[in-house]
Formats: sequence, C-alpha cells, structure tokens
Amino acid sequence: MKQLNVKIRAAVAEDAVGVAQVHIRSWQETYRGLMPGNYLDNLNSLEGERRLGFWKKNLADSETARTTWVAQKDDEIIGFISVGKSRDKEPVADGEVYAIYLLKAHQGSGIGRALFDAGVTVLKEMGMKSASLWVAKGNETEGFCRHLGGLLQGEKIDKCGGMENIAECRYVWR
Repeated sequence: MKQLNVKIRAAVAEDAVGVAQVHIRSWQETYRGLMPGNYLDNLNSLEGERRLGFWKKNLADSETARTTWVAQKDDEIIGFISVGKSRDKEPVADGEVYAIYLLKAHQGSGIGRALFDAGVTVLKEMGMKSASLWVAKGNETEGFCRHLGGLLQGEKIDKCGGMENIAECRYVWR
C-alpha cells in the first residue's frame, strides 16, 4: 500500500474549502447512475455555497473539527471522514460515520481505510463501542463497508441532497 505524500490529520477551519470541494466531487463521482445526472452536474452551482458554509461553520467549531479528519496529499484535501454520536431515531449503534468521501482517483489505495481507522479512533475516544454508516444502496461504498467488516443492518427510503426516495442501507461495526 503506497500512500506517497498522504497525511491523515484532524481537520482545521482552513480545510473548509477543500472538504466542501471533495464533498461535491465525490458525490458527482460516486452517485452517477444513482441520482439524476443533471442534478450531479449542477452540484457546484446548486450546493457549492451551502456546503462551503456548512463546512466553514462546522470546522470553526473546535468540537466538530475534532470529529472530522482529512486525507491531504501535498497541499490538496483528497478525502475526509466525519463522525459522532448516532443520529438515528432508533439507533443500532452508539456512534455514526456521518460522511466518508475520497476522490475516485485515490480509491483502492488504502487511504479510505486510513480515514475510517481515524474516525473509529475518535469514536472510541468519545466512548462509543459501535458505529453505523448509511450509504446509498447500489453504490460502490457498500463493497468498501463489507471489506471493512461492516454488517448490513437495515434499509430505508430517505431524502438525500434535496432529492426524494433515495434507497439507503445501514452498515454497522461493533
């Protein structure tokens, strides 16, 4: 596993632009075929400012920034993970991976695993003994979850990115 010049580190407020860009690009790369192409093609204009504002606010808060980690190659953010307490109404785990995204060009290199491990470490430091992650059903992230030992435990139809009726499935780690 070669990760030349890749650093996994806690996010800081100055990472907001890079995290927002990865968030949008990853959606465009990951959800192609699962969401309408015109929606994904227009994410920069539709969602760019909103997501940038979200990440600026969250990474300016030291507690939230502590639960978000980035993968940085040279001076570029290429991936991130954000974790915390489960938000599920009926949780099957006490912790949750809110988001984990890695640009497609870097997938399969071990960087996603390193991000996941960083998130798990944070959850353990918070006293969590288990974690869940909701993913869009049929996307490649399901294979990643299974590869990391996640067990499929539930499905739902939800809104995602302002869109209705997106099938999601939940993976759980103990």
